[in-house]
Amino acid sequence: MLKISVIIPTRDRARDLENLLMTLLNQDYSNFETIIVDDSPRRIAKEIAEHYRLKFNARGIDLKYVISKTHEGLPAARNLGIKLANGDIVLFLDDDTLLLGSDSLRKLAEFYEENPDAICVQPYIITLGLDTKKSSLIDELKNAAGKALMLIYRKDNASSVRRSGMPVLPRRITLDKIRVQRHSGVTSCRKFIYNEVKYDENLKLWAYMEDLDFSYRVFKRYPSSLYITSRVKILHKKSPTARLPSKTAVYMMTVYWFYIFFKDIYSSSLLNLTSFLYALFGKIVATIAELLVEKRANSDWLIVVWLLSSYALSLRNLKRIISRDLRFLNKKIADLTR
Repeated sequence: MLKISVIIPTRDRARDLENLLMTLLNQDYSNFETIIVDDSPRRIAKEIAEHYRLKFNARGIDLKYVISKTHEGLPAARNLGIKLANGDIVLFLDDDTLLLGSDSLRKLAEFYEENPDAICVQPYIITLGLDTKKSSLIDELKNAAGKALMLIYRKDNASSVRRSGMPVLPRRITLDKIRVQRHSGVTSCRKFIYNEVKYDENLKLWAYMEDLDFSYRVFKRYPSSLYITSRVKILHKKSPTARLPSKTAVYMMTVYWFYIFFKDIYSSSLLNLTSFLYALFGKIVATIAELLVEKRANSDWLIVVWLLSSYALSLRNLKRIISRDLRFLNKKIADLTR
């Protein structure tokens, strides 16, 4: 039987973490270990880990707790967890997710055994509050606009990377398995791949697009090795979009988009560069359209100013971005979050 290392990076969500640990305790598959990587300033996960360790040990399951350097970011926390993992498979779960079904880990292990070409396998992620079977006219229009403007949009049985660097996200998974180009952060991989591809620790805090960056680099090394399966289902509690103050989030999302485009997508392709520039313009158009349609307050229009300012920051520091030096952004984030 394949051993699974379940790694949970966590930040200040005690109740959610406890609920997730309960779904792990309820699994009918016991050949796994759990590693909690605490990236929270208050270290609230330590008490929870100590409380649940005895329960896990009673089932013969190791539960480890480790502290990550505060503010180093999600990629650093992931890499730290990987160093401690002893499993054949590494499964990352967010602390606001739940395993749907007591057979989730067993089905994941079986999928890897049945598909030896699979290097990374993502469960089918169901977002609480997001109805993929029904969508309003506004939702459909937003999706069509995203597709037309080379931005993010959703499509059934698909998860890929556009020439602009933006992802195509799965709306519904109706098949047992699909091959894809990218995964979300809630995913699993065979342990060996982390010797070849690591999470990029240049990306700090919640590290926008760090999941696309990692999984797409795996895809480029091993095409046809990434899967999503509907056999294993994960419930994700929909978190607020801006986990940071809005201005900080806008700056981070723009600079990281530039960074990942030139690092992973560009490849000296004029078509890719044109798509990227078109998408930058499209982002402004989509943001203004959303503000108009939703009749947002005047203060919300500051996001357009921040967006344009973040473009200017990225263009001024383009050489640094291409050379993978993001210290200028880290300083900006530190100034904005004081």
